[in-house]
Amino acid sequence: MASNLLGNWRLTYAAYYASGQPLGLGTSVGTPSVLFAGGNRPLISSYDNWRGATADGSFDPSVDSFAQPASFFPAQVGAQFAGTTQYFGNQTRYNPKFRQFWNKNEIVSINKGFQFGEKAKLDLRAEAFNVFNRVRFGTGNLQLQSSTFGRLTSSGDLLNSPRQLQLALKLTF
Repeated sequence: MASNLLGNWRLTYAAYYASGQPLGLGTSVGTPSVLFAGGNRPLISSYDNWRGATADGSFDPSVDSFAQPASFFPAQVGAQFAGTTQYFGNQTRYNPKFRQFWNKNEIVSINKGFQFGEKAKLDLRAEAFNVFNRVRFGTGNLQLQSSTFGRLTSSGDLLNSPRQLQLALKLTF
């Protein structure tokens, strides 16, 4: 009886770890020609240090900004191409040094089957998703002319779900 209760438990663990996707900035300044109408990439002077500073070393969306303030990108503030003959930005599609937050997720499952007589069987399963309840923040708006540039302003800026637990019983006979 004790071996039926204490033995043959199965434990499953799965983990997913990935660095964040590279990001780019956007601008609402379009090209002046009808031939090239549409979105444009901003003018930049460097690909370094685009991430915002954090107050105590860990990101707090109510205090910190994901990206440096728009004033950090002086070439893009205001009329982006004013006083120049350049109408196209020089930023590549993505900046490999400017990335979303890491994606870390662990899933644990434990299950056990109990045999009752020759035909009846009870399966017990418990599963936990995002076991360590890691929060993965988004980036906020990355359009330079936006008043909320780099700020996380809604629950849509959370890219994962909180910890989820589920328990299942299955009786077969």
